[in-house]
Amino acid sequence: MDSKGYYKTLGVAENATQDEIKTAYRKGALKWHPDRWVNATDEEKKKAEDEFKKIAEAYNTLSDEEKRRNYDAGADENGFGPGAGGFDPFEAMRQAAQSGAFGDFFSGFRGGPQRPAGNKGADVEAYVTLTLQEAINGAQKEVTIKKSVKCPDCHGTGSEDGQEHKCPYCNGTGMEQHTERRGNMFTMYQTPCSHCGGTGKQIGHPCKKCGGTGFVTVDEKLTLDIPVGMRNGMTVIFGGYGEAGTGGYPNGDLYLRITVTEEVPGYFQSYDKDLNIYHEEKVNFVDALLGTKIKVKCPDGKDWEIKLRECTQPGERFTKSNGGYIQTDGYYAHRGDYVVVIAYDVPSSLTKKQKKALEDYKNEK
Repeated sequence: MDSKGYYKTLGVAENATQDEIKTAYRKGALKWHPDRWVNATDEEKKKAEDEFKKIAEAYNTLSDEEKRRNYDAGADENGFGPGAGGFDPFEAMRQAAQSGAFGDFFSGFRGGPQRPAGNKGADVEAYVTLTLQEAINGAQKEVTIKKSVKCPDCHGTGSEDGQEHKCPYCNGTGMEQHTERRGNMFTMYQTPCSHCGGTGKQIGHPCKKCGGTGFVTVDEKLTLDIPVGMRNGMTVIFGGYGEAGTGGYPNGDLYLRITVTEEVPGYFQSYDKDLNIYHEEKVNFVDALLGTKIKVKCPDGKDWEIKLRECTQPGERFTKSNGGYIQTDGYYAHRGDYVVVIAYDVPSSLTKKQKKALEDYKNEK
């Protein structure tokens, strides 16, 4: 090489910054690493190995400020090459990976990229009771849940001083880099750091409030918008309202269990697949025969006046359009009807006068 061959090897200017040198080294090492040439000819494999060594030698010198100053001052490249203290290009590559020079470089090698250890936050449950009116039309409800949150004393770091401390063994990456040599071939792969368990952090003095976990359990009050059209026994999922995730993973979810009650139990008998709600209204059979006006309560809480004609029959139905359950997918809403079914309220006994009147009615026919 000429006097500035290392710069040419990496393809950088002589005044290149350390970030530029790292980037150039990463690019060259990725291109010429022997694992990328396993299916090449012997000649191509030899060339890749030679180029890889040259790139590693150049980086070994230029990434070290003292070596770089000596090199720029005119020191012989042989003083930095393979013969200088048993230089190992793969050890240089391992050290570069530890310093963050490679980022996701290992995606091309065994095991693929692995993120630091962590988990999605745990899901939590809560329960809420709705009136039928709230269930149909939607409501805003306040619920209290127990969940783990970041410790306020250490800000979730787990450390007494409230600061995150990188694991010195993995430089905060949470991963250890390994190199295996098999004959003339080398393989690099990652495993979770054995010193920090893959968290990328090291805690010297644990926080007293959370014991070093970074999380504490609290009661949290939430005001939730309950969707329209809830039925008894339904569950609504509120994404991200659960416990906090770790290692960059998302929060858990809140599973809200719904119970629907009526102001007068049994007043609304049922509903069908078409979202119609049914109520059976018992009327005095004489009123039904003579005709009258009755008031029934609707699912929305309002009163509905119904006029019964003379000789209204048992089982006769009166329908209030769009008075039933509502169902929506966020764009289109469908609502059922409210159906009142007439039933006769027959007395359990009769006075002599009532009995005489009925017998007269019977005889007239």
